[in-house]
Amino acid sequence: MIYFLITTCLNDKFFTNNTELRKNHYIAAITRVKEVIMDIDNIKVIIIENNGKRETFLDNFGFEVYYTNNNSINTRNKGLIELTDIHSCIKHFNIQDSDFVVKLTGRYLLHKDSVFIEELKKVNKNENIHAIIQYGWWENPVNVRDKSCITGVIGMQCKYVKQITPASACIEHDWAKITYLINNENIIMLTKIGIDVYPGNIKYIL
Repeated sequence: MIYFLITTCLNDKFFTNNTELRKNHYIAAITRVKEVIMDIDNIKVIIIENNGKRETFLDNFGFEVYYTNNNSINTRNKGLIELTDIHSCIKHFNIQDSDFVVKLTGRYLLHKDSVFIEELKKVNKNENIHAIIQYGWWENPVNVRDKSCITGVIGMQCKYVKQITPASACIEHDWAKITYLINNENIIMLTKIGIDVYPGNIKYIL
């Protein structure tokens, strides 16, 4: 089973003046997810939002929405909050170790011909795919093992995601580190992803 987890935060405590912009980003990005996963079998999309259970526009996409209270965690490390959301979702939905978990930052816009999605389509037919990842940083991506990785969209078997422990100030290092438990031949190391990201809340970049 593939679990496609879209992380959202409608009331970002670090950027309180861009609520409407965030909403528009989420609408565009989640709508795109609906388009690109249409021909993927055995997949469940879950939207995660971390400001408490209530009715929001996220309920209107036709996907299950899992609300947490993790945005109240006293930290400035948004990656830690996001990882806590993911671990909570895994536990809540009893996602199994062998299931494949995709994490997408909810405002990031997948391309219709995303290379990541094309590789994801192979997961159901190939149990030897344990991770799909772009190593490096968004300014300097690489297709070999590296201490960092792109976490805007990343996929790996649940048993590895469950073991990620925030041990550094940079959550991307923690995601990359856990993949060193995986054999090289079981990792699809991307040379590109096919996604527009929004680092630093400045502007979209490829």
